[in-house]
Amino acid sequence: MVAKTIFGLEEILAKELADLGAQNIRTANRSVTFDGDKEILYKANLCLRTAGRVLVPLTTCKILKPDDLYKATRTVNWLDYLKADGRMIIDSVVNFNKSFKNSMYAAQLTKDAIVDQIRAKTGKRPSIDNTKPDIRINLHINKTDCSIALDSSGDPLNKRGYRTERTLAPLNECLAAGILKLCCYDGSRPLIDPMCGSGTFAIEAAMIALNRAPGLIRKNYAFMLWLDYEKGLYEKVKSDAEKKSHKSLRHPIIGSDRNKQVIEKAKTHAKRAGLQSIVKFEKMNIIDQIPPEGKGIAICNAPYGERLDEKEIEQLYTTIGDSFKHKYEGYDAYLFTGNLKAAKSVGLKTSQKIKLYNGQIECRLFKYEMYRGSKKFKPE
Repeated sequence: MVAKTIFGLEEILAKELADLGAQNIRTANRSVTFDGDKEILYKANLCLRTAGRVLVPLTTCKILKPDDLYKATRTVNWLDYLKADGRMIIDSVVNFNKSFKNSMYAAQLTKDAIVDQIRAKTGKRPSIDNTKPDIRINLHINKTDCSIALDSSGDPLNKRGYRTERTLAPLNECLAAGILKLCCYDGSRPLIDPMCGSGTFAIEAAMIALNRAPGLIRKNYAFMLWLDYEKGLYEKVKSDAEKKSHKSLRHPIIGSDRNKQVIEKAKTHAKRAGLQSIVKFEKMNIIDQIPPEGKGIAICNAPYGERLDEKEIEQLYTTIGDSFKHKYEGYDAYLFTGNLKAAKSVGLKTSQKIKLYNGQIECRLFKYEMYRGSKKFKPE
């Protein structure tokens, strides 16, 4: 099987899979391959925090001409996965292959091969259904390498179920969870997000601290429509995950923002996640935030500057640095940003820099260790 992820989170995902009991785990660029049975497949979809989707490979081949894809597709016995009159959708990605100028042609040829095979065997034909397919087929061609797989997830796994409406510049939930893992957050220290926006960091942190599987409130996965779906097994996997979840936090999780509207959205998201009594959200400017004393973690996903001019964004990052320096003694402070120039205005010495991507935007996760006492800070 293959779990897809975000650049920079491969090792985090590999550790998650090992904890679930997966075998023969191997990392690659933006993905982790692993072996496991049907129970592992269900666990992966329900419990992985940093996977975007989980694929079950069916065949691989070399593509030198279009007919190679047609023939490779017909080597799969599609009646093992799809009823003769079933519904399917094909997600196709093609990169750097001379035989296919666009992904639509590759998807069409794959569909033709499946229809031709099933019609020859049964006299019936399956159809394309973009809204309620019985199976979702993942077709990926890179240069001459081709893989055909079943997508067991359906909607991306970052769609946990607690954020249903669109928000301005939302942070991907899998990315947020991965960043928290990179910050070594496990619930053993307070966590503060003084620019929390719609609350993704705080909500993902609460699920980590409570050992709550991120998919527990999600209702549907693509594998639930597969011919070999075992409802009883899935319900057992879900029940086992629920039993491992804690009821309360050892240390507080606090999200604040100066924008009242986004704080209300954050509270709505926490309520949908069943965490309204666990996470504290409050309207407050970053300079007014007073974190719990002792050691903790502060984390910000700062604006990248698309809606601010250069002076405004530099001043904002200076304010973040001043807040970290004067309010967060004893904390590990982290800044996640796609504006590497503005990050210099924080004015603090970094102890760690990690390259990540937020969509297509190259970003950095900066770590600042806020020592107690008179340690001098130097701008980068």
